[in-house]
Amino acid sequence: MDKSLFITDELYETQIDTPKGKVTIWLKELPNNAYTRFQAQMRSGDHDVIGEAMPRLVALSVCDADGEESMDFEQACRLKTSILDQIIKHIMSLGKVANAGKGSRSAAKSGSGTPSQSPSVAAQ
Repeated sequence: MDKSLFITDELYETQIDTPKGKVTIWLKELPNNAYTRFQAQMRSGDHDVIGEAMPRLVALSVCDADGEESMDFEQACRLKTSILDQIIKHIMSLGKVANAGKGSRSAAKSGSGTPSQSPSVAAQ
């Protein structure tokens, strides 16, 4: 089956705007069940569950340049709202970025560490 149909280990570099200027962060693609869980949490009607949905998704996706977790749930809960909103927008658009092959690089630690030209190159 075509490997481009599946979530990869690609990492996606993006920038967010902060009061002190742009900051680079890395995101990883999440499995579909993470998005399904997020959607269910947002529709739950329970204000506590809804309030935790975005920080949980952010904590799952934000990583360092090597793909290692760089933010836990508690840290994600303490993000400023404007920062959290920006990160969520980037997470939700990962599918579009992955298809375009922009801003990604292989998560493989044995790689060159340079951005790949497309996700399909890294998957080979």
